[in-house]
Amino acid sequence: MKKIATIVMLAFLVLVISTSCGTAQQPFDNPTLETIATQDRSQFYGQTLTIVVINDFFMRTYARLYERDNPGVTIEVINLWEGDFARTRDRGREIIATQMMAGQAPTLIDSQLIDYFHPQVSANLVNLFEFMDADPTFNSDNYFANVFNAVAVEGRLVSLPIAFEYQIVAANTTIPGLEEALAGYPSVTLSDLINIHSDISDERDFYIDWNFDVHLGARNYIDTFFDFGTRWADFDNQEFVDLINWARDNTNPNMRFGRNALTNIINPAQELEFSERYPFMVYWPYLFQYMLPFEEDHGPLFRGAVPLVNEHEELIITVSSELSLNANTTPLEQALAWDFMRFKLDLPAVDVPGGVAALMQPVARATLDEGLGAAVSREIGYFYSHNFGWSLIGTRQEATPHVLEQVEIFGNMPMASRRYAPFIIENFIRDTLEQFHDGLLTAEQTAAIIQDRVTLMLMEMD
Repeated sequence: MKKIATIVMLAFLVLVISTSCGTAQQPFDNPTLETIATQDRSQFYGQTLTIVVINDFFMRTYARLYERDNPGVTIEVINLWEGDFARTRDRGREIIATQMMAGQAPTLIDSQLIDYFHPQVSANLVNLFEFMDADPTFNSDNYFANVFNAVAVEGRLVSLPIAFEYQIVAANTTIPGLEEALAGYPSVTLSDLINIHSDISDERDFYIDWNFDVHLGARNYIDTFFDFGTRWADFDNQEFVDLINWARDNTNPNMRFGRNALTNIINPAQELEFSERYPFMVYWPYLFQYMLPFEEDHGPLFRGAVPLVNEHEELIITVSSELSLNANTTPLEQALAWDFMRFKLDLPAVDVPGGVAALMQPVARATLDEGLGAAVSREIGYFYSHNFGWSLIGTRQEATPHVLEQVEIFGNMPMASRRYAPFIIENFIRDTLEQFHDGLLTAEQTAAIIQDRVTLMLMEMD
């Protein structure tokens, strides 16, 4: 009787122990996820992580800092730089594509070196959403997580950025009533700007914005004509023809095609010139002068900070400093790579002077003040030291939080990536629009050519 009781008691204990262990942590079928979940970083000792980049200027700093905090780990940074970005990028994509086909690509890859939108490429990359779910230390609330959703390709996050940017609109205060009209919008679409622009009563002839062209016009409406996820394209129609004709008519013919990068400060002389030609300044977040509070008659000629969104009210973002994880690597290599990616994502911007997170909006919320906050302070100091004649409302110390509050609001908005298709499609559309911009094609020819070629590309990808 005692033996039976003992057996029953042992069975009960085994059941309790196994049940309690199962409740604490469910096992993973994937050994990489198991390593990430257990957080056993001792396994990384003696391991080497390989990373290939276009330019190693900042990556070597990240690698050195990680090795300092993780003795026993070696990071090998492979630098492909050839002295020119476009040449290095194009040549690098050929090299990495060949290596991936042969199963010999490095563990981490600079996302500029691969076309992760292409199905044949993304199939060989790790879905980082799974790693985020497995990592008990990863809390999406600590990040502007809408960035991850925006850059995901067909529901898979195959590239992890550390910073992002978007476009904001300021109004030309020399046009009566324009600043007030723009301020009435919490966010604006290109359609909104068109409507506001059409209501302007001024003897001067205005273009939309100094950085506006046919490509920007088409990009902001791309969802109307194209969806890569469903492999749908419909460019050869009157709506697209009218759009690109309108966009070219409202583009300054003296500006080159494509994005014209702005310096970190637009001085009063440049502003005066722009105010005679453009009703709006569509700018990127690092032009903080348009987000700061100035005295009525002692500030920039353009004022306002209204985010530019697409027709779905999504902030259109560009991301930077992305890394993708090669799926054809060992579970331990992948776990180590994820640990490095987390380290890079969370590293304070001040630890990498001049790095992208110090110029763009960091994805990690905790680094916002150290990154953009420091840049705002530098910009304020610049226009005071150069005697621009601008006066802030309040103190300099109060001005920086004012900007950070705005960009945090923008960072919480729904988002869409500026990328919308594989490079071969995006580049073809851009190049064809440039020919139209230069007068080499009619709008009707442009629409027909884009439709025919893009349709063929989509068929070849399936």
